[in-house]
Amino acid sequence: MPVPAGDGREQSLTALRARLAFLHEGRFADARALLERLGRTELRLPYQSRIRLEVLGHQLSVLGGEEDEWLTGLQLLAEQVQENSNMNLAAEIRRLAAECLMRARGKVRDDAGG
Repeated sequence: MPVPAGDGREQSLTALRARLAFLHEGRFADARALLERLGRTELRLPYQSRIRLEVLGHQLSVLGGEEDEWLTGLQLLAEQVQENSNMNLAAEIRRLAAECLMRARGKVRDDAGG
């Protein structure tokens, strides 16, 4: 039986597809389209998954040339997450920010694992 578009399982699958398209396949347009699709629904994802989607949106922005706005937004997001005592997620956000910035500037090694 088909899963409704607003269902948490379908949203989780779409989020995973977006992250894979971005992180492992370099299909930025596909990742952006999947994020836009999720943005048209009420998200029923766990907190960490919603934050990771927001990070992905920021990563796509920096690759689209919006570096200053992206850095500010990501810093605020990391601070918000840290204030919620989620240190591991805050550290992940900062790591992903650094990796994305390096990728945007063409300085990522092929074996970077991300």
